[in-house]
Amino acid sequence: MKFRPFSPEILAILAIVVINFSVSYYLNANTIIDERTYAVQSYHFYTDHRLPEIYPLLSILTIVPLILFGVEKLAFLTVPFAATLLTVLLTYHLSMRQFGSKTRGLLASVLVACNPLIVWLSAKHMTENLFALFLVLTFLALVGKEVTSRQAFLAGTFSSLAYLCRYPGLLLFPMMTIWLIQKKTKLRVLIAYLSPLVFVAVYWTMNWMVFGRSLTTESYSFGTLLAKAEAIRLNFSLPLLVNMVYKVTSAFGLVFGYAIIFLLSGMRGIKRTNPIVIFAVAYIVVHLGYYSILSMSWSFAWSIDHVARYLAPISPLALSLSNSTLRFRRYGYPLLLFSCFVGLAMGFYLTYYSNLHSQVPINWEDFLKSLR
Repeated sequence: MKFRPFSPEILAILAIVVINFSVSYYLNANTIIDERTYAVQSYHFYTDHRLPEIYPLLSILTIVPLILFGVEKLAFLTVPFAATLLTVLLTYHLSMRQFGSKTRGLLASVLVACNPLIVWLSAKHMTENLFALFLVLTFLALVGKEVTSRQAFLAGTFSSLAYLCRYPGLLLFPMMTIWLIQKKTKLRVLIAYLSPLVFVAVYWTMNWMVFGRSLTTESYSFGTLLAKAEAIRLNFSLPLLVNMVYKVTSAFGLVFGYAIIFLLSGMRGIKRTNPIVIFAVAYIVVHLGYYSILSMSWSFAWSIDHVARYLAPISPLALSLSNSTLRFRRYGYPLLLFSCFVGLAMGFYLTYYSNLHSQVPINWEDFLKSLR
């Protein structure tokens, strides 16, 4: 993977990320439930090297800022911020590698920098932005005219790390294996991609030895389905289904609405065999299925931000396909500025709203005191 020198445009876009993080850092005065869960296991991995049970990579990487800054808010938010910065930068390279257009690459990266969910999660001790980074790295290694064994091994390694961020990362292996077979790649390339699954097997073995079960993250996530009752009983009432459709639609609008013109324009001419399209479709289907079962089993539609958080990690991949629309070319820059403004405004509002209305919020200072 070639990395070109930083251009003034890229530096300006990265400056936007820094500003966004600073604003979100200030607005995020309270922690949310999931964030505290990850932060607690990060703290225990730092203090007594206890193996993280849920989405381990975030906690493992957080040990570095904890060593540098101590048990402070900034230490817990450094990894999500760094992941956001790198994702914006690498989205530019992913777009460039696919289309060879600097303008198109800059468009994709600035849209990612202004994505509402990416802005919000850049200053939360959450796994989504880190997961997005490894998804981008995986496809950055795979896209191109030919895939070498080295690139395939890198892609497999990044796929394994993506799985350690969020369990749906495991979807990469069957989806990309199918794509590589369709691409008629050599057997050694396919083996090179699948070989890092050994790391996943080692991780599962460690979980079994420490916790008594291999799929600790999956047990945590799917345990939510059974948290209300011992068995899943699905509610198919019309009001519930209508509410679910409303919240799913709203979530798509929250994640992609501000950039829809550029995204739809970029999708023209994209082949259905594009690996990003293949993975994105599978990822969306799996998560909408999970959301539907979760909501129907609890008899209420889970919040818009739940669905939006499911979609957030694939937004950089999707936005890497963006293009300026031909019909509005004369108004391209004003339209882009407006889209970025809308995206940032939505991101800051989401940050502010979640800070006040999230379930069981706890102030960062009080939370850190409870850790110490």
